[in-house]
Amino acid sequence: MSLVQELQDDADFGDMLQGIVCRVRSAITVGKAKDPVALEATQKSAAFVKYHKELAPLLGCVMNSKSSDVDCENDLPGLMGVVSKIMPEVDHLKTKLGAAYHQAVKKSC
Repeated sequence: MSLVQELQDDADFGDMLQGIVCRVRSAITVGKAKDPVALEATQKSAAFVKYHKELAPLLGCVMNSKSSDVDCENDLPGLMGVVSKIMPEVDHLKTKLGAAYHQAVKKSC
């Protein structure tokens, strides 16, 4: 059994994954509404372009209003190898979105 499989069997890991999905969805929602330029810049950044194949399933899922956070959790294990490479861009986006992002996370996640 792989480490990811072991962690997925753990209920706490499921809660953590749901939190990640909710935060990604919040960033996209707030970015579209408050700062589409910052969101687009993040999506066009070198890291996001380089790892588009790994990111596309999760981003497509969270952008689909019919998909729940639980539905999108299945796309997270595919990002495990690239998380450290995309985090600087994610952190930059969160900083640009500021209080609106944090309020959305507090409300929804």
